Amino acid sequence: MRMSSLTMRELSVSNIQQRQLDLMQAQQQLGTGRRVLVPSDDPVAAARSLDVSQALGRTQQFNENGGRANSILALMETQLNGVMHGIQNLRELAVKAGNGGLSDANRKALAAEVEARFREMLNIANTRDADGLYMFSGYQGNVQPFNETASTTPVGTVAYAGDDGVRRIQISETREVQVSEAGNTVFGNLFATIKTLHDALYNGVNSPGYQTNLDTALNNLKTTQDNLGIVFGGVGTRENEIDATVSTGQDLALQYQTEHSKLVDIDYAKTISDYLQSNQLLEVARTTYQKTQGLSLFNYL
Repeated sequence: MRMSSLTMRELSVSNIQQRQLDLMQAQQQLGTGRRVLVPSDDPVAAARSLDVSQALGRTQQFNENGGRANSILALMETQLNGVMHGIQNLRELAVKAGNGGLSDANRKALAAEVEARFREMLNIANTRDADGLYMFSGYQGNVQPFNETASTTPVGTVAYAGDDGVRRIQISETREVQVSEAGNTVFGNLFATIKTLHDALYNGVNSPGYQTNLDTALNNLKTTQDNLGIVFGGVGTRENEIDATVSTGQDLALQYQTEHSKLVDIDYAKTISDYLQSNQLLEVARTTYQKTQGLSLFNYL
């Protein structure tokens, strides 16, 4: 079948245009590093890459949540450790207070030390985390949990204003971790106990029930310290769980990133080869077109 000169020219132009499109696509792929530039390039890969990208985004967010939760719990651990040491110091002061050879001045000095520990622990009990939320207010993160009301002695009466709930942060598709504590559970009657110890020392050995108050304070401090040890251990357990979950999440994120790359990213060696081949084919098409433009039966007459 013979083709007319017009048909040959149209085919040559179409061939050139296709080679130009191929070259342009290779250039865009090399420039972006992406094989799938628009969904029509590979509909199946484009759809799957969207699912993978969304899963990756969720996983990365969970990992960030885990890091934030770990920071909160690390601060909580530090603060609880401070309370544990403070209680131990108070127990030692309570033992000293039972020494019958102490003068009133000695007891006043001990009372001042007890007040100092009281202030330190009240500050700790009202600690805010990095998000500005109170750590020991239960679920009510914006409510200051412990408030002091002045009394006739330097150490006032402390009331709890939080609730019994806890706040949680999601660290995986199936796991949330606790990042706050109900202060009434953590500290119990600690502040009332400290006040009892302080007031006994402040009012002196001749105050009613002096030795009984010292003994009661000493026993209550031991109970609170034991309870704090349980809370402290729970925080450590949650930290370990977060570390394990985030580690798994990081591995999962890497798998998603690898899969996403395989779906939409270019193979540089292949794409460079395609680019060079497209460039060569375009030059051949142009040369062929230029040669065919001069062909006509009149050239042979």
